[in-house]
Amino acid sequence: MLQDVNTSSGSDSSCNGKVEKYLTERNLSINVLLILDNVSCHPDALKFTHPTVEVVFLSPNTTLLIQPLVQDEISAFKCRYTRHTYSCIADMMTKDPTLTVLQCWKNYNIAQ
Repeated sequence: MLQDVNTSSGSDSSCNGKVEKYLTERNLSINVLLILDNVSCHPDALKFTHPTVEVVFLSPNTTLLIQPLVQDEISAFKCRYTRHTYSCIADMMTKDPTLTVLQCWKNYNIAQ
């Protein structure tokens, strides 16, 4: 069901028909509130107007507050990235003791 909605454009009537069919088969009212995080990859087609569908976008950076798993993944990535960065700077300073941290930072490249 979600794959059908994600791959269809919002104005596609087959998508609307699938949603209506899904809800009626389960004896659910056809009033839909679609809550999405606010990222640029969501197509503008999701902002379509259908009489029974309301699309609401969350405020920026709200995802981190409401999705603990995502928050843990991002925190782990930041921690690993910081550890890698400082490790590279320490290696540069070990190879050339005349360098300062600021000089190493300016020469640092994530591709190293």
